[in-house]
Amino acid sequence: MFFEDHQKMIYTPSPGCLPDGRASQKFDPLAIDRALMVATGNALARLVEDWKAVDRDEGDISPQGRAATIERSCRAEETLANAARVAFALPAFPDCTDAVALELLCDYLEWLKKKGTRESTPPGSITSAAPTSPIPTKSS
Repeated sequence: MFFEDHQKMIYTPSPGCLPDGRASQKFDPLAIDRALMVATGNALARLVEDWKAVDRDEGDISPQGRAATIERSCRAEETLANAARVAFALPAFPDCTDAVALELLCDYLEWLKKKGTRESTPPGSITSAAPTSPIPTKSS
């Protein structure tokens, strides 16, 4: 089996992404990808899209439509935070907040975008902007 270069590299989070005491920790991208796939039911791309949908105008401005978008976004955020906790072996609250878990996930997805993506993942599908995240939007 042949691996792409980004799969053989070691991921080191950006400064400030990890809780105190773990700032210099490094991660295996294949292990992170596997953990994220399992923890999200192989729905990482859809969950990121649902999470960021709250910041997009999807045309349905009715209270019911907006409420449904917000609810989907909140459910996706919860799943993504839990998946990040599993993938990066982060402790539970109060030792680590969801914001820290999500920031680390966004940092990883941004790193992955710069390095390349897995063949089974459509280009740009996991690197779309999440609400208030550092992930840039999809390029066409």
